[in-house]
Amino acid sequence: LLKLKYVLKHTKVNQFDCNIKVASNDAAKTGIQYGIICTILYNFLEFLENIVVLKIKNIKVNADFEDKKPEIKLLAEINIQPFYLIIAAIIVLKKYVNIKGEVLK
Repeated sequence: LLKLKYVLKHTKVNQFDCNIKVASNDAAKTGIQYGIICTILYNFLEFLENIVVLKIKNIKVNADFEDKKPEIKLLAEINIQPFYLIIAAIIVLKKYVNIKGEVLK
């Protein structure tokens, strides 16, 4: 878990576009779903901003009371330098070898 945090700390999200259309066959259900999605999405974004560099974000959540089919469109441009992935992989592999060695003793 710490290795994942190490990699995410060096991750940059240059663009994050999210367009969600909330729709169902019942207006009350659509309203409830809209509230749930907004709560989850905006809390997730706050969490994400605390662990990665998030440069540009464009978030739209719309409740469509006439349509019956919901839609989600997501676009993200994520940059992770391979160096940090390699370092994290080496650390994980080293820990795995140490654990495997202790088990075999």
